[in-house]
Amino acid sequence: MAIRKDKIDPAITKEIDSILQKSAGLFQQRDLQGALAVAQKAWDLIPNPKNKWDYYPQSLSSGFVEDFTELRDVDAMRKWIAVTYEMSTIPAIPPTTF
Repeated sequence: MAIRKDKIDPAITKEIDSILQKSAGLFQQRDLQGALAVAQKAWDLIPNPKNKWDYYPQSLSSGFVEDFTELRDVDAMRKWIAVTYEMSTIPAIPPTTF
């Protein structure tokens, strides 16, 4: 049995995708700091609790790990490793009443 996470509202995903396109453009221009700053805005649009949602929390958090590793920012890298783990786990499912 596969447990699936919820999808983020399409209007929000459209806005996230638009922001991530801007971030990708900065990344292609080799402006990693700028790309990260813009990508953080996309992260901030993900509703809380972020680990409830499918795809974006996992993708962004793991991408932040890679980017902060490239920047050799060990503290930020460690933070995002922990966040990636949290985003990859299934949130607690409330008990069912029979």
